[in-house]
Amino acid sequence: MTDTSLLFPQANNGGRPCPGNSFEFQVCQREDCPPLTDYREDQCKVWNPFFEHEGIKHHWLPHQHPDPDERCRLSCVSQETAAVVLMGRQVHDGTPCSYSDPHSVCVQGECEHVGCDDQIASDLQEDRCGVCGGDNSSCKIVKGNFTRSTRKPGYLKILEIPKGARHLLIQEFRGTPHILAMTNTETGHLFLNAEAELPESRVVIEKGAMWEYSNTDEQESIQTTGPLKYGVLLMVRSHGESKVTVSYKYIIPDGLQSSLESNLLQEDAIFYEWALKKWSQCSKPCGGGKQYTRFGCRRKADGEMVQRTFCSNINKPRAISRTCNTETCSSLRWVTGEWEDCSASCGQTGWQRRWVGCQQEASAGKQPRSVHSKLCGEDRPEGKRTCNRTPCPAAWRTGPWTPVC
Repeated sequence: MTDTSLLFPQANNGGRPCPGNSFEFQVCQREDCPPLTDYREDQCKVWNPFFEHEGIKHHWLPHQHPDPDERCRLSCVSQETAAVVLMGRQVHDGTPCSYSDPHSVCVQGECEHVGCDDQIASDLQEDRCGVCGGDNSSCKIVKGNFTRSTRKPGYLKILEIPKGARHLLIQEFRGTPHILAMTNTETGHLFLNAEAELPESRVVIEKGAMWEYSNTDEQESIQTTGPLKYGVLLMVRSHGESKVTVSYKYIIPDGLQSSLESNLLQEDAIFYEWALKKWSQCSKPCGGGKQYTRFGCRRKADGEMVQRTFCSNINKPRAISRTCNTETCSSLRWVTGEWEDCSASCGQTGWQRRWVGCQQEASAGKQPRSVHSKLCGEDRPEGKRTCNRTPCPAAWRTGPWTPVC
């Protein structure tokens, strides 16, 4: 006879599920995905041919839900209407939970925290340089300002930012009618503020990177944590003649070259150049002063001097100095002219003036020359005084006769 208690043992815990997880997970396929791929984008794109929203078909783009607990459900945004739709299903296992965390992944609709060492529940994180467990010492900050003079409507190239850049922040400090725009240089896709798009504050996802665009009356800004899987080109969508000042800041790993010159800047250097215009005024009237070169912007085609804004993005030559007014300083003294006639012959309104100046004595055979009055110091002679402040003589005055009755 068989003991059935061995074949069908009695359930523990009253038949209820045991506490804890019913599954164990581990990270696999650790190789990097092909460049310019976005797993969440691919899952949204699948719905383009047949999913209708409000009676029409859309081109569906990836969307990151603002609620972290909802990010493992598939959320997509319409390219045509910007409508956000929950597709009623979970994202595929292995989809990153967030664009700001490339390691944690969704598994069965829940976000599993993964460290940068690819271990589940690990607290190891990348530093700002992208080094797992690093100390922020293996990268450098690239920052600066660009001033661009726009002269006609259209897109003007401003700055190229290389692949691999992180923590990118671009700001325009003063509100202008121009609009900042961004292009993926590897695909040529103008993904932010194309011609038909309204420049409204929003979040844009482009090939695995989430870009935050803000546009207010006072300022425009673009930022992303990266890292960029592609180079980008910052542009300005110009609406006429004006000047745009943009600041930029981002982090790149040591050894990664950063190109700070755009095609437009190179074109400017072809047609215009800085040229010597004149020497500045000498800093001293005698005893050896300094004067410096003053540069202006010159058009190469005909040599004509033009507005300095045409050369605003071309490196200006360093100023050249030379010695001037090397003769020995002679004594300085105040000199005065003759008093002018008084403005009144009597009463309380009389004034008279005379010329007062500072002169430097010259060597033999030369005329003294006038110099700035501050060189003569204090004790400046009086240049204005009252005069003829005496009562005017009394005299009889008569008025008209009254009519005779």
